[in-house]
Amino acid sequence: MWFLCLLPGLLIGMVGTGDCHFVTDYFTRTPRKLNAFRSFASVELFHFSVPEDTVVAVWNLITFKEQGGTFGDSCPDRNVTVYFRAGAPPVINPLHTRFPQDTIVPGSFAVTLTWTLPNRTTGVFNVTSPLPGDWFLAAHLPKDEGKISVKVSLDEWTCFLLSVNSSSNITKLRIPYPQTGTWYLSLRSLCATEHGFEPCSNMTAEVYLRSYLTPCINDCGTYGQCKLLRTNNYLYAACECKAGWDGWGCTDPSEAYSYSFQLLSTLLLCLSNLMFVPPVVIAVRGHYLLEASVYIFTMFFSTFYHACDQPGIVVFCIMEYDVLQFCDFLGSLMSVWVTVISMARLKSIIKQVLYLLGAMTLSMALQLDRHGLWNLLGPSLFALGIMAVAWTVRTVRRRRCYPPTWKRWAFFLFPGTMIAVSAVALYAFVETEDNYFYIHSIWHMLIAGSVGFLLPPRAKPRTKLTPLKRRRGCGYQLCVNEHEEMGLVDPVPAIVAINSISIS
Repeated sequence: MWFLCLLPGLLIGMVGTGDCHFVTDYFTRTPRKLNAFRSFASVELFHFSVPEDTVVAVWNLITFKEQGGTFGDSCPDRNVTVYFRAGAPPVINPLHTRFPQDTIVPGSFAVTLTWTLPNRTTGVFNVTSPLPGDWFLAAHLPKDEGKISVKVSLDEWTCFLLSVNSSSNITKLRIPYPQTGTWYLSLRSLCATEHGFEPCSNMTAEVYLRSYLTPCINDCGTYGQCKLLRTNNYLYAACECKAGWDGWGCTDPSEAYSYSFQLLSTLLLCLSNLMFVPPVVIAVRGHYLLEASVYIFTMFFSTFYHACDQPGIVVFCIMEYDVLQFCDFLGSLMSVWVTVISMARLKSIIKQVLYLLGAMTLSMALQLDRHGLWNLLGPSLFALGIMAVAWTVRTVRRRRCYPPTWKRWAFFLFPGTMIAVSAVALYAFVETEDNYFYIHSIWHMLIAGSVGFLLPPRAKPRTKLTPLKRRRGCGYQLCVNEHEEMGLVDPVPAIVAINSISIS
């Protein structure tokens, strides 16, 4: 798996006073992984400061592929779209979605530079006499594949028209990401005539003006979430839409999910967790109580996490979303961990120590990266290694294959392994955002089914304990023996006493 990253740099040229000499400053930013555009929340934003009296500003853009996994040695060429704007972050709409009503999109001037994509590509763009102050660079990957495209958009002076009439005496104007600085508003009255609208005479109008700032337009509505984002020391907000809604304020329903689709996806993701009921029953019958408690934990939190995670209005949360997500991920990984460790048939104390260490290690790993594939593969491979060592030791000691019966291999281990491998393959290579609700439901059922097959049967006792047979004899002799076992009397004097009685 390869990631496409962008490394921007800014070169500043200035003219000094007195003797005209050229002064150069260079600013760079940490490279970041680029993502496909879904909303402005998925855009990588870079912030630069251009000093006063700058003659020329040169942006040096370096794109390169960074390897982040071992499941592929190459990735296809992708488009990289980069936007520039002075004074405020650029207002972009690459998917051509609808803006909310009464929203003014600042005009822009675009220049396109295109080049082919090797593993490392450099692009340069010059701005002569740039506006001093804040400059912003926004970059993302589009959905299509092809060449790299760098678009530079510079704001132009734009006039916005506010219209208030007798039928609509209230109007509003929304400006996303307004430029910092001083704003001016000019008003004039126009009257309708036969020749159109003309300046009014002998007429007065009273206008009340109210301006305010909001982080997002209408708080992103019912189908969106206003997210506070940060790039270096610059804070900004953007809408992240859900349930198929798009647009700057999540007001474009062209690809919105229907209510029936939302309900179906929620029911599939929640009810598929009932497949953990058979593994719980099997674990309880086999006296695997710790394992059964982990399966119950996983089933409970996975059900309510997916009920809270759904987009749209079919949502039910019993606690904070972050807590539900953490518990769901932890339960899923712990279910795999305890199942494989129980298959190793280790001593009770060793097994409990491994369970505790696994829980602490997985908790730390999930805090670092909850969506990493190695969070699943790492514990699984380590547990499989422990199981392989334990089975090999038993095979060598007993001088026969372990597990010893072919029925265990044919009817339990082989089908359980195939089901588990299929689940991992779906999770790693097939699951996407579009097919998430049914592929992830299948993942739930496959993981639960593999646990039912792989969980070992109840361990049989090694030897049978038979009750001790007591000799029939004198009650006094029995009492002496009981005292001997309790350590209350000395056995030697007791034997002497018995001999003396019998002789006499």
